[in-house]
This record gives sequence, structure tokens and C-alpha cells, in this order.
Amino acid sequence: LPLLALSQFEVKKIAAFIYYGEYDSALFYLQEALKKNPNDAELYFTKGKALYLKGNLNGAINNFRTANNFKPHIADLFLARIYSKQGD
Repeated sequence: LPLLALSQFEVKKIAAFIYYGEYDSALFYLQEALKKNPNDAELYFTKGKALYLKGNLNGAINNFRTANNFKPHIADLFLARIYSKQGD
């Protein structure tokens, strides 16, 4: 997770929450980070990934699309996975 706008501790904390399935905690810290860095594609991508893993596909789609707006194609793989699950 190259979330350069965050400290190494914050990046590791978010990554650990996601790794251990603590998606709500990861989402809390990601939302806080997005308040400070509202144009950070990596943050939106990571938030989309946490939502995807939590099963919130619509939330994941919205965040992956936003990530792609800031950094084209960063979330294409995850969007393709969701669309294939939905049959779109």
C-alpha cells in the first residue's frame, strides 16, 4: 500500500486491519485520511478494496471509480471482478 500521504505507522495499521478482516476499523482510518487527502487515488483504491472484502460491492464500485478518476486504471482489475460477479 504505497499511501505516501500517510505515515508508515498509519499505512501499516490500515493494512493490518484489512489483513485481519477488521474492515470497519480500516474504513474508519481511511475515511479520516481522505479528509486530509481528498484527491488520493491510493486511499480510494484501498477503501474500495476494504469495502469489496467486506461485501459492500456498491461502495467498492464507487471508490474504485473515484480512484480511477484520479489515477486511470488503478482499480480496473477489482472493477472487472465485481462486474463479473454481478454479471454486468
